[in-house]
Amino acid sequence: MKQVVNIRLTLALLFAALLFTSAPMSADAAPVPMQFMTTNTVDSTFVPIFGEYDFDLYNRTSGWVLNGFYTQEDGKWSKNWLTYKLPVGKSFRMLWSTASDKGDCVVPFKVTWDDYDKPEVYRLDWCKGIKSVYLKDDTFTVDYKK
Repeated sequence: MKQVVNIRLTLALLFAALLFTSAPMSADAAPVPMQFMTTNTVDSTFVPIFGEYDFDLYNRTSGWVLNGFYTQEDGKWSKNWLTYKLPVGKSFRMLWSTASDKGDCVVPFKVTWDDYDKPEVYRLDWCKGIKSVYLKDDTFTVDYKK
């Protein structure tokens, strides 16, 4: 009897899980905010679709942990694009919001670091097709899409 109860409970849970995962999304759902994804993922089965302005951000400093990446629009700094701190030698996939596609090409960005009080501000022409941004100790370099 106990085995029958366990089987029925298991089947009920499986059925509930199937119903939950196959439920249609509401048309009134809120828009999805900009998402970021690390390029250090182990799951190779997930292949995201990247936008025209998405790029990889690399920390190539001599020992500084990156804790902030911000862009400026209309004189105001954005929220931090990073969802976690970026140690030396690591990278982060920056997914550009499609809402930003109509903005200026040359957009300032600033970076902040652990144990360093002064943010570093740079300018970059994002319309040139940025593939990767490599942050160095006091500058940055860029790879362009071909």
